[in-house]
Amino acid sequence: MQPFWIILYTLLLSSNPSRSIKDTCEIKGNGYNGYIMPISGTNAKSDPENVYYRPSVSEVVLAEKMLGSYLDIFCRLNNGWKDLALSPSDSVLYRGFFTSYFKGYYRQYAAYIPKNGTHKFVSINLVSPAFRDEVKDKPDFLKRELADVDDGAWILFHADIDLVTGDVFLRDNGS
Repeated sequence: MQPFWIILYTLLLSSNPSRSIKDTCEIKGNGYNGYIMPISGTNAKSDPENVYYRPSVSEVVLAEKMLGSYLDIFCRLNNGWKDLALSPSDSVLYRGFFTSYFKGYYRQYAAYIPKNGTHKFVSINLVSPAFRDEVKDKPDFLKRELADVDDGAWILFHADIDLVTGDVFLRDNGS
């Protein structure tokens, strides 16, 4: 009888992606893949306004759906492109990223709750293949630390998704 409980307990732990705060959790979905970041790899130390936590897989899936819906709506509204004040070549480039849902961009996920509010946010770092090539000699770098590029423009995008309202705040690293 004891071996049954040991095996069951082992199986339950192995199927739980957030079993250890120190571990990262790889996540793959339709058109995206990345890692749920450990708390130590987020902005938790430098951002006293928010309380960081590891998002669940279901929260990440919901955030990805909300990001996809936002990108669909944004791409159908021509006024959105005017508000970005992009050059014609950047406009074409960004439209490609938006309409492909940043296909090929690696994701890093963190989550937080503002100390002065009740809404939960999932934060998604969208890391370009070019950046991944730059750190390929450090295989676990993107699993441990959020990508950061000074004035990275299209190399790195960042999205904060409010899981309560569905609001999406998307910016490139240069803005």
